[in-house]
Amino acid sequence: MGKSQVEGATAVRAQDVSHALGLLSGEGVVPVLVDPACACVKDVASDAVVDAVLAKRNLGTTMDMAPIVVGVGPGFTAGVDCHAVVEIVRGHTLGRTHYEGSALSNTAVPGLVGGFAGGVLEAILHVGGTFSAR
Repeated sequence: MGKSQVEGATAVRAQDVSHALGLLSGEGVVPVLVDPACACVKDVASDAVVDAVLAKRNLGTTMDMAPIVVGVGPGFTAGVDCHAVVEIVRGHTLGRTHYEGSALSNTAVPGLVGGFAGGVLEAILHVGGTFSAR
C-alpha cells in the first residue's frame, strides 16, 4: 500500500471503495483511490468530484456525478459537463476558475521545466523492472 506526506497531510492509497471509506472514518489521512474508469462514483456519495486527469479532453465526466463537479484543464465546459473549470495553461490565467465557458485550448507546446522543454525520454528500465545500487 502506498503512502505519502505533503505539507503535513498524509495520503494513503486505498485498495477499493470500502477501504477508502474506512480510511475516511477516523485515521486522519486522505484516501487516494486509483479508478481510471471512475466506477466508484456510483458507490460513493461524494460532495464533490474533481477530474484532474489532465487528458486535455473530457473522458466522461458529467455534472450529475456530484453536487459540485470541477474539470481541470481543456476539454471541459462549465455549465455543460461540470460546474467549474480550472485553467492550467501557463501564464497570467493559470489557476483561474471559470464558472461559464471553457479553459483555454491545449497549445501542444511544452513549457519550460527547470530550463528545459520537450526532448526525448529514453527508458533505461521497464515499468515494474528491478534494479540495484552499484
